[in-house]
Amino acid sequence: MKVLILGGKGLLGGALAKAFLGHNVIVWDRAELDIADETSARKKIPELRPELIINCAAWNDVDGAEDHPDQAERLNGTAVGSLAAIARELGVTIIHYSTDYVFDGTNREGYDEDASPNPINAYGRSKALGERLLREAIDEFYLIRTSRLYGPRPESPAAKISFVLRIAELARLKREVSSVDEESGAFTYVKDLAEATRRLVRDSAPYGIYHLTSSGQATWYQCAKEIVSSLGLATVVRPVPRSAYPVRRVIPPYTLLRSTKVPHLRDWKIALRDFLTTNPI
Repeated sequence: MKVLILGGKGLLGGALAKAFLGHNVIVWDRAELDIADETSARKKIPELRPELIINCAAWNDVDGAEDHPDQAERLNGTAVGSLAAIARELGVTIIHYSTDYVFDGTNREGYDEDASPNPINAYGRSKALGERLLREAIDEFYLIRTSRLYGPRPESPAAKISFVLRIAELARLKREVSSVDEESGAFTYVKDLAEATRRLVRDSAPYGIYHLTSSGQATWYQCAKEIVSSLGLATVVRPVPRSAYPVRRVIPPYTLLRSTKVPHLRDWKIALRDFLTTNPI
């Protein structure tokens, strides 16, 4: 099967390329295709004739979306609708990734796949727009919501460095680090997410929305503590309130994604230790 991965040199794209080994994997990053350029996408993708399109290209500067909402909506929203329309015209499946930030975070019990999005910041609104346009354009889709991704340093120098990698590097350099002890969420290893994505395709799972995150949740502080412990470091981790690190966006306080269709991925602590002990930091 010819698999086209868009955003292929980013954090998730690199993991997907490995997960789909054995297929004819084509990796495109922005240098090969700017997905916001619909004219170029309508020319290049049909010429390639992929049998599966996986889109993990995205605007992921969450605070930057507050300053540039139009750019975020063009990449996370309008471009997704265009890709879905191209996939429909080619008669192929499209996989697209979204976020827990499409919800307002007021439900402590979490959100299942059928919950109605209610984003409270510009990034969340841009991702919710992409979800809506995807669903309007095509029936043969997997819309995968996930959260707080981490993994090895991406190949693309423009890609965002994950919280886990940033804390791991700081903890090796400093005697003390501080982290926000608020905003619980599921920290998810991209390797696990990519492998779960392949299973959906392999098993011909029903099309629709899926929630794929690690089991369990933690605050940023709790995750930072686990990182330091897993690395065997003596670095002290101090809990601080969000006000110590103010941001421009409004942050949903509880963003647990409940999965009613497939099992959650493995426990977040187990996945985190696996990553930290098998990858050079």
